[in-house]
Amino acid sequence: MRNGPSRLDTHMDFSNLTRELFRTYQAQEEQVFGRYGVAVAEGRVLLALLEPGPSKATDLAGSLGCTKSRLSPLIERLAQKGLINRRESESDRRIRTLTLTLEGERIARAVREFEDHVHDELLAAFKGAEREHLVEALGRLNRVMHELRDKLRDSSAGRAYNYTAMHSGVLSD
Repeated sequence: MRNGPSRLDTHMDFSNLTRELFRTYQAQEEQVFGRYGVAVAEGRVLLALLEPGPSKATDLAGSLGCTKSRLSPLIERLAQKGLINRRESESDRRIRTLTLTLEGERIARAVREFEDHVHDELLAAFKGAEREHLVEALGRLNRVMHELRDKLRDSSAGRAYNYTAMHSGVLSD
């Protein structure tokens, strides 16, 4: 007779815990961005423009891990809300530089401050080496998840089990 949880129990625990963690984090994001009248995907664009500042749409899409076609409607909505500016390049009119307006920057800074506070609270539950191990383990889990996504995307199994459709990345609402 085996001692301890079975492999299936461990997998179910892992699955349930990660799912709940992501749901809770996503609900928190929806709540905080919602206070400012922006969707999560729009808010992530604002945060991405906060640091390092002005950006071309292609660079911004790359940093967010999405396509320019996915980013374009978000940029349009944020511009309509008065949260970002689009400035055409003087040398090439096809290139637009995106910057935050004062209101967009205010929202991004408020959200960043709130996130920093939440992260401080979460990390306070872990002391010293335990905190370092947590961050290290989460980094490793993230790397493995990216490797698995790439394997599934590149294999016949990946086409049958469209991992990217199920986990659509940074800018899913």
